[in-house]
Amino acid sequence: MENAQVHSPPPPSLTIASRAQEMKIAFLGLSLTLASLLDPTLPILATELRRAGLPPNGDMPFILRHDSSDPEFLNFNVRDILTRASQLHGEVLGKDLMSTAMSMGATRIGFMIIHADMSRKDIPILQFARHFRNACAHGDRWEFKPGQPETPASCRHVVLDASMAGRRATYETVTPRLYVEFLDDISNYFVPGYVPPQEVGTDQKYSSR
Repeated sequence: MENAQVHSPPPPSLTIASRAQEMKIAFLGLSLTLASLLDPTLPILATELRRAGLPPNGDMPFILRHDSSDPEFLNFNVRDILTRASQLHGEVLGKDLMSTAMSMGATRIGFMIIHADMSRKDIPILQFARHFRNACAHGDRWEFKPGQPETPASCRHVVLDASMAGRRATYETVTPRLYVEFLDDISNYFVPGYVPPQEVGTDQKYSSR
C-alpha cells in the first residue's frame, strides 16, 4: 500500500497574504450589502424567500444556536429583523458596522503576524499593523506607551505618532480606502506581487458612465 501523500501547510507568509485579501473582499462585500439592508422593500428577504421556494409575501424563521448540537435555540422573525434594520440610521450602519469589520481585520492580521513571529521593528508597514491591532483591541483608539512609536510606523500617507493617542483609529485615521490599501500592502510585503495594482479612478472619469 502506498503511503498517503502528506501535504505540508503553506508558509506563514502566504497564509497571512491570503487572509488579508479574504478580509478585504469580506469588507468590500459587506459595504455593498448596506444599500440592500437599508432598502424598505427588503430585497434580502425576497432573495431568501425565492431560494427557499416560498411566496414573495411570506416569512421565515432565523434560528440562532450555540452550535449545531444544541437542541435549544433562539427564534427570530426574518421579516421583523430586516424591517428594523432598514430603519437604522446615523453611524450605526455607516461607521459602527464597517468599523467592526475593519477592527476584525486589523486584530486578525496583527495576531497572525505576531503568532508567526514575523513582526519587524524596521518595517514601517509591520509597525503600523502592530499599532493598528492594539488600537482596535482598545476601543478603536490609538494607544501609545511613553516613547512610542519607537520606530517608524506608516501606511501610505499616514504616519503614526504620539500626538494621535486617544484618537479613533478607524474612519478618523484609517479610512475605508486606506484599510483596503493596508491589506494590499500587507499581502504584497509577505508575498511580493501577490496583489496587482488597483485601478485608481477620479470622479470626472466615472461621472460620464
